[in-house]
Amino acid sequence: MSFRTEEEFRRFLSDCEGTVFAAPNPKSVIVWGYRDEQVALPRTEWKALDVPVTERRIYNTLQPVKLVKDHGRHTAVCYFVRPEDDISQPQDMTLEELIYEESCPTSKVTV
Repeated sequence: MSFRTEEEFRRFLSDCEGTVFAAPNPKSVIVWGYRDEQVALPRTEWKALDVPVTERRIYNTLQPVKLVKDHGRHTAVCYFVRPEDDISQPQDMTLEELIYEESCPTSKVTV
């Protein structure tokens, strides 16, 4: 795992309750911490979680997430909404119809 800034590394340590140990390679460290779980939720369930929002890099993009620590299982669960699940879609169209509509737009021609 790599981090772009010291702040990102410190946030990671806080998120996973991490402890840093020296590694044999002087350019590396060993981190022991909680196991990380990522769970995608529908937007409505994500909003219903009564947990502060933070940011984490998922799908190589910073996204709002909600982090819940399970101290009994030594796990940090990161809840997020998949980008494709966050698109507002008309309720009267199927996914196939939406895809067709996007790929083959109809244009009205007036004479």
